Amino acid sequence: MKKTFFIITAVALIATVALGLCACSDLSDVYDGTPYTDPDSWRLTLHTDFTALDSLDGTVWAPSPHGLRKYEYWCADMIEFGDEGLIVKSVREDDHKCSAGICPQSGVFTSGIETRDGDEVLFEQAYGYFEATVKVPLGTGMWSAFWLQSNNVGNIGNGGKDGAEIDVYESSFLSDPTKTGSAIHVDAYSAPWYSYGDHVADTGKDLYDGRFHTYAVLWTPDAYIFYVDGEETWRTDYRGVSTVPEFLRLTVEIRDPEYAVYGPYGQKIGAFENADDGANDFVIKDVKVFACDDFAPYVNSVQDFDDKKGAYTAAAVCGAIAVAAVICAIATLIVVLRRKKRTLQK
Repeated sequence: MKKTFFIITAVALIATVALGLCACSDLSDVYDGTPYTDPDSWRLTLHTDFTALDSLDGTVWAPSPHGLRKYEYWCADMIEFGDEGLIVKSVREDDHKCSAGICPQSGVFTSGIETRDGDEVLFEQAYGYFEATVKVPLGTGMWSAFWLQSNNVGNIGNGGKDGAEIDVYESSFLSDPTKTGSAIHVDAYSAPWYSYGDHVADTGKDLYDGRFHTYAVLWTPDAYIFYVDGEETWRTDYRGVSTVPEFLRLTVEIRDPEYAVYGPYGQKIGAFENADDGANDFVIKDVKVFACDDFAPYVNSVQDFDDKKGAYTAAAVCGAIAVAAVICAIATLIVVLRRKKRTLQK
């Protein structure tokens, strides 16, 4: 009897803890276009209706960093506003006139927006529900993305816990239009520490039909859960869920087909071409962010983590020296044995 009571008590305690941690995390049975069921737990922290704007003034949004991205230039002049929302234009020009005087006259130009202006973060949040309603561009050689990032994503040694790049979606699937990709990037962006986990989901619907679709992530202390139009596409806790606030980004990227014919998720994206029919336009209609008060105790600051790059680099150097020493020792031994063999042969 006592054993049975102990087992029941233990199960009840575990269930209580789990419910306390995940009270806001399960939307699968209640999703109706809004990510909250209890107004006392969930609250709207950001809502930008871009159809009601004619500029980014007075908002928490700014153009993505002006200048060379990879092959393409991000230029704030490529952002326009229309009846359907904010439009990120993409074009190849030989007479580009950059109002900031940063871009060259000739090149490929596009842009993006984010809740960061230079080094100043205008809005950031750890955990919650993040969604963007957009029309993805239909042109070749390019893709749009909705992603979250922290300024310390370059730190290493803590997996994703001190900040990860969270790619809610990337639209590199024009040739396979029912699919979408999501990814988590951690520990800087260069070997040997960097790693990423990704997932390609087949939604069963054409996401390149020229209509608006809503891409979202539910970020809890336990996992990232990704959605397209309210349907779950992937969940993961790859390398540890980020515990620090992150800012939002909605961007377009273009690649030189001579050197990079593939986009994210190994997709062939072809060559970028100008389009007069708006096919290259990335249209952002609406962005919403919700916070769950139950997650507040699990939020950390970037100062709570040490960047272990120095220690890791020292360890890597020591390892390299040790390997070199072993190689040298083996080489020396081989030379000695060969000399000894020649001596014996004489």
